[in-house]
Amino acid sequence: MPCSVEFINQSPAQAGDGEVRTMLTCLADACSQISHALRKPEHGTNRGEPSEDGRSMDIFADAVLVHALRLCRFVRGIVSEEHDHPVMAHDISGPSAYDVAIDPLDGTSTLGSNSAVGTIFAMYQAGDMISASHPPQYKQMVAAGYVIYGPATLLVYRAGGGVHSLIWDDAAQSFVRSASAITIPPRGNIYSVNEGQSGSWSDAMKALVGLYKEIDGSRGTPYNTRYSGCLVADFHRILGRGGIFIYPKTQAYPNGRLRYLYEAAPLSYICEGASGLATDGAHAIRSKTVSGIHDKTALFIGSSDLVNEATSLLRG
Repeated sequence: MPCSVEFINQSPAQAGDGEVRTMLTCLADACSQISHALRKPEHGTNRGEPSEDGRSMDIFADAVLVHALRLCRFVRGIVSEEHDHPVMAHDISGPSAYDVAIDPLDGTSTLGSNSAVGTIFAMYQAGDMISASHPPQYKQMVAAGYVIYGPATLLVYRAGGGVHSLIWDDAAQSFVRSASAITIPPRGNIYSVNEGQSGSWSDAMKALVGLYKEIDGSRGTPYNTRYSGCLVADFHRILGRGGIFIYPKTQAYPNGRLRYLYEAAPLSYICEGASGLATDGAHAIRSKTVSGIHDKTALFIGSSDLVNEATSLLRG
């Protein structure tokens, strides 16, 4: 059954206009279904493997989200990591038409260890006809969010203003308010990066991480490293405690590896709404343009001071 979403529906100024609220509610309903499915016994330690109906959990999540969005009358097109081309929902145009980009289930490689995973989404004001080679751009974004499926199921979103979070309440069968007007500290003591890839980093990138391992004069200790392999989980930690998440360019991925439209851009939109910053190591994520729906980017995101310092060092 569809869930109610107390905070989204009762706080228009904090959840965008009625169209955006409707789409947020549709996504929240879909994500509550995904959360329930992830907790079924048959997915236990075999999560990420094919389920009984022959589909893996990421494909299941995609099917649930696409179905929910196709029922929403304001959605024109859907971009998903699971589809080479946009899925068209309604033949509409004008100010009440939107394209939605989704990463249905981020972090599926960690499911077998019962780790947190998540869903990321972004809503873009519809412009010209969307296609695989004609994606929406950052300036068209009107809302973004993510859901983290962990010990609790949390929905974090921004709809033009500040950043807010909701928590799933099993008793109420609803998302209810958890935190409002979230802000990320300008500094933090955490850096999150896959150091197993350090052999393919640039010298400047190696130097940056080397600095995090040194004793910091103002704190007297090195930074702490935290990396789970799930972008949503790692970013959520940074959002709450401060720090920096890094997915740099490598020899194998000279443009970076994260998908711009439904990973880097929505998290950048959320981070900036919480007084943080996001760059690709040289330029702001918000200033980049893309030519394909699955274009990739590097990402440095989190506390404003740390992102500025990292970007300055990498620029030389």
